[in-house]
Parts: sequence; C-alpha cells; structure tokens
Amino acid sequence: MNHRNIVIFGEPTTGKSTIAKKLTSKLKAYKIIEASTDFIFPVLDYCKNKKLPDNQNSLISGVKKILREKSNKKDADRKEAVKLFSRLSKKYSPEFISMALEKIYAKKSSDSGLVFTGLRGLNNAKYFKKRGYFIVYLKASKKDVMERFLKKRRYSKKEAQIELDKEKLIYSTDKIEKEADLVLNTSKQRTSFIVNKIIETITKERVQECKKCINTSQNPYISFNQEGYCNTCEIYLKNYDKKLLDKELDFFKKFVGSGKKKYDIMVALSGGKDSSATLYQVKQMGFTPLAYTFDTGYFHPYIYKRAKSVAKKLDVDYKIIPVKKYLTQKMLKRFSKLNDLYTKNNKQEFINDYKKGRYKYRGVIRPCWVCRELIIHARYFEAIGHGVSVIATGLNEWTTLKQTTKKNKFKISALRKLKPYKNRSAVYLVHFPFLIQSNLKNTKKILKKINWNYYQNVQSNAASCLLAHAAEKQLYDNLDFHPDTTRLAREVTVGFLTKKEAKKALKKPIKSTHTIPEILKKAGLIKK
Repeated sequence: MNHRNIVIFGEPTTGKSTIAKKLTSKLKAYKIIEASTDFIFPVLDYCKNKKLPDNQNSLISGVKKILREKSNKKDADRKEAVKLFSRLSKKYSPEFISMALEKIYAKKSSDSGLVFTGLRGLNNAKYFKKRGYFIVYLKASKKDVMERFLKKRRYSKKEAQIELDKEKLIYSTDKIEKEADLVLNTSKQRTSFIVNKIIETITKERVQECKKCINTSQNPYISFNQEGYCNTCEIYLKNYDKKLLDKELDFFKKFVGSGKKKYDIMVALSGGKDSSATLYQVKQMGFTPLAYTFDTGYFHPYIYKRAKSVAKKLDVDYKIIPVKKYLTQKMLKRFSKLNDLYTKNNKQEFINDYKKGRYKYRGVIRPCWVCRELIIHARYFEAIGHGVSVIATGLNEWTTLKQTTKKNKFKISALRKLKPYKNRSAVYLVHFPFLIQSNLKNTKKILKKINWNYYQNVQSNAASCLLAHAAEKQLYDNLDFHPDTTRLAREVTVGFLTKKEAKKALKKPIKSTHTIPEILKKAGLIKK
C-alpha cells in the first residue's frame, strides 16, 4: 500500500513533535523526520567553517555525508535555526528546506510513510501541498500559546511577544492554515483525539474501492488492476459464462421427481428473504421439497420459529435437524482454536489467521470458516438419508470459482458436486439465486407475493448466527474492515445487490452481549 506522507505545521508550542511521536507509535509504517535535528543542525555543522555553497545540490550532498557519519543528532539552537532559515531561503529559494528534506528522505522511504515535523514557512507548506503531502496545521488560543511559550523558553512576556511576532513575520505561520488538509486546535482537542483524527482522515483518503463491488484496499489481500477492478471482480468479469449457467439450470430441473423417498430436494431455510424466496421458487418449478434448518447450537432462537412459519405458509414439510452427530475430532479442534484466538484477542494473530484462512478456509478467524466443514458434512449425509440428490440454498453467489486446466481460465458455477466416497452417490449443492441470476428487486417481488414481512434491508451474518454476532465487532476492530465485506462484495459482483444496499448492511458492526467462549461452551463445542 502507498503511504501518504504527512507534514505537521503549526504555531509555536502547539505540540507538533508530541503529535508526531504519538502518531508514529500508532502508524507503525511511518517514521518521524524532524526538520531541525534531521536537516538544520547538519547544515549548521556543514557550514561551521565555511560559507553556504553556491550550488544547492552541493549542500544537500554535504548534509547526506554528515548524516551518514554522525549517528548522534543534537538539537539546533533556536536563534541559530531562525537565522539559518532566512539564509537558506535567500540563498536558494523560499521552499528550499522542504525540497531538500524530500530529496534526502522521501526517496529512501518508498515502502513506508514519513511524518515531517518542526518545519516552518508558508512556502514550504505550499511546496509539500503541491507534491501531494497531507498537511496538518496545529493551532491554539493566544493565551495558551503565550503561556506555553513562557514556560518552555523562560522569556518575559515582552520577550515572548517579540519572538512570536517575529515568527509570524518570518514564517507567515498564520497563513499556512489555508493550505492545510486538516486544522486542529490543541487548546480544545486532546492529543489522543488529534492523533486519531489524522489517522482516520488519511486512512479514508488512501482507501481504494473496487470499481464494481465494495472490496477495498483496507483488506490487505485484495488487489486492483489498472482499470480499478479488484482481483475477484477481474476473474469474474473475464470468466462469467451465461451459457454454462443455462446448462446448469437445465441439469438442475432434471432432479424434479428424482427422489428415492418422499422428497426430491432439500432446501436450507432460515426464514430470511433469500431462503424463503428460494423455497417458493423451487416449489413452483415442480419439486417436492423438504425445508430444513440445522441446529448447530449457536443460531439465533428466532430463526427456527421464523423458518417454521414460512414453511407452513408455503405448505412445505419442515424439519429442525441437529448436527452434533456429524462433529469429528478435527472439527472440535478448530472450534477450540477459534475460542483461543478470540480469548487472546491479539491483533497480529487475527491478521495472520485471516491470511491463512484466505487459502482454502484453513483459518479459524471467521466462525463461518469453522462451521463450514460441519455444515457440508451434515448436508451430504442428510441428503443421502432423505433419498435426495440435490440441496438448494438461498446464497446469492457462485458455489465454485476454480481454475480450469487452461491457464488463467476459471469456471464460475452455481453447482457444487459433493461426493466424498467413491462407493456412494453424489449430492449436488445449488446456490439457487445465482443459478437463476436473480437480484434483490426480484426477491422482494416474491416476498410480497407470499406476504413475507420480517425485515426489509440486507443484513450481515450476525443477524442469524450468535457466533458471527459475537465475532463481528472484535473482527472489525482487529482487521480494520467489516468481516462480511468480502461476502457481500461477491453479491454485488454478481449483480444481486447494489453497492448502496451492501454498504448499508455493513455501516456499523454489531456488538454482542455474549462472547465467543460463552457461546461455544453453551453449544457444547468446547469444555466448560
């Protein structure tokens, strides 16, 4: 990620250096460049026994040499620094100091950000502004500036006023405010607020959002091509094949009447908008469905009541199916790892696990990744037990986005074949809304038809799952982006949702009154 360099200007004694230090303690990719110790003092050292060179590049080269040779930096005398500022401005140019600092430090730090502080002068502010640097201006009340100045410099009031007037005259300090991207008042705002405000502002400015979906550069594993599409959208747009989906729909319809027992399809039902619309449409196609909800021990209790009501309304048989019998030791270990991760609540461990989870769901950071294996296992065996070969869900995205044998070619499918055993039948998992290329507008029409009136807006996973609910705020705080962003981004990619609809669902992470360990213990998935 590119880090936008920050330059902190301000009136005397407004805490520029303090803010810079606090800022870099939070922004680990940034480092401080202090104008006096990192440039002014080396210049004074260089010119100790000689005049300023006529060529400004000679001076910059000389300063670089001094910086390489001397590791111990000292503070420059204030009066000497003021004199040198005037000399440098007259000898070379009014913006020479900013230009020299950029030449010496900015090119060396292409992989990190810089926070320049201790700088003065309107022309230096204008130079950095033109170069795209983020300009912060700190101010304070006249009373506070005077009191701080007297305390720090030990001047009389008269001496202090003379110095402040001189500062304003030489540096045009008060005019820098107009050049600033962010103006903050250290008399009215605390240091912590100021630091957080700077971070919040530059973070928002440098976040890149996909041209098509809601994926952003806040997720370190999302990349963008030259056209502005994220890596997921790029693959989808290049490989989407309507003819393949048409073939899959024809294949799906062949399962009507294929059941070995009472039913020919099972439909996962939470009673939410997508699963309810799916159940209605599947029945309209001629299937004899069994609607079901898995009892995992951590779904919101109202889910079962709502699902039962929808099934009754559509005159479809409904079952609540316990899934604990399908738990393996491997699955229990993953639930235990999930518990440990959220108990420790270590930011770096969250980031590392998210990275691991991006590869075939190996991480445990998202409860969905841990639950997934159990649910797939249960789906297969319940389908076989009920004599059906197909399961429909209300998921609005592809089931498979996998690379084919052809280089850079991907298959985007609405069907997934489950066949864990050679000597047993296959079961097909269908993401029904994606298969028929539905969207939220079409879904709402169906819901109106069946008099479904539970909620209107798109929701995050926290709305139906207690584990997802408990994880959402903790995930958001540790990853710095909403955990459901990638899921809803895919629904935007395929055209089911608009960006606006998806963003509304992710506007604010939901904080749970329960913790991950509490829910896992209650569900019997970890030891009490």
